[in-house]
Amino acid sequence: MLTEPVPSLEELATRLLDPIPEGPEELIPGLIPRNQEVLISGQTNIGKSLSALEIVSSLVTGLPLWGALQPMSLISKVLYVLGEHHIEVIQKLHRKTELPMTEKVYILGPQELGFDKWLVSQGRPNLLAVEKFKRWGEGCDFIVFDPLSAFCTGVDTENDNIQMRLVLDTISLIAQSSGASYLVLAHQGKPMMDQFGREQTRKTYATRGASATEDAATNVFYLGKSDGPIMGVARESMVLDLVCRKFKGETPPDRKLLRDPKTLTHTVLGNNAYKEVQKFDYNAKLARIQVENPNFDFRTALRILASVEGIPVETLKKRIGLTIAD
Repeated sequence: MLTEPVPSLEELATRLLDPIPEGPEELIPGLIPRNQEVLISGQTNIGKSLSALEIVSSLVTGLPLWGALQPMSLISKVLYVLGEHHIEVIQKLHRKTELPMTEKVYILGPQELGFDKWLVSQGRPNLLAVEKFKRWGEGCDFIVFDPLSAFCTGVDTENDNIQMRLVLDTISLIAQSSGASYLVLAHQGKPMMDQFGREQTRKTYATRGASATEDAATNVFYLGKSDGPIMGVARESMVLDLVCRKFKGETPPDRKLLRDPKTLTHTVLGNNAYKEVQKFDYNAKLARIQVENPNFDFRTALRILASVEGIPVETLKKRIGLTIAD
């Protein structure tokens, strides 16, 4: 029996013709919504953690992500939860990138988390761990979970729709308790092969395991190697495709990311001058010369590349961003 008066339909419901309220602004337009989750799915060692570091750096410094995506506002505190490897892996990767960071970016790894890493165990939420995560997430504006599969334990969990949805729901509960936006990194399954033995990128449900992983997420992107050569970019240069699988709001365009062989950071292709693409191209060639000839120092590699390209060493230095004195 009802003990409180039931509101009328007019009081409770929204009219179809009512004005649509503006949603929360995006932290990074077309990529990171405020107070929502983003799932980036990619193959092992493709650069998911690297991209997460770039996103964090952009959010805490206000610098454009990949030289093109301007954050709408700064955030002050970040929690990076690493479910695999040691935190030193992420620290060394950050040193390699030379990305600017603040002192308010914290990392928790498996060695610190222990059994609390398992947010879902044998199909049930680990309530004690969830409460601890809520405490650790207090005051955080952005939380990264890397990778999704590391926070669930049990039998064949990745292929269990119920458990994978429960993991994402639990992560969402933790982030929402602090009002944080959050990024979830996930592994993709093995690529399909065509009749000629070439890898074919999957267009739907590429995330490894249960389809509920993608169904439960509101915003999903695929990160993978770009197919085919790109004009003006050396074959040895790494180019990635960031493809939007689904997004709440206006669907953002797919983007191609050119990786700097020296710092491993990325730049959005198509929004940069040719000289910037040329800089990455030359750096990729220099890196290849040094890898194939470990006895060559950098100056020797410079002279060889300049000779191959038919340009003076000083010109090559300018094109890769070095001063004449370097």
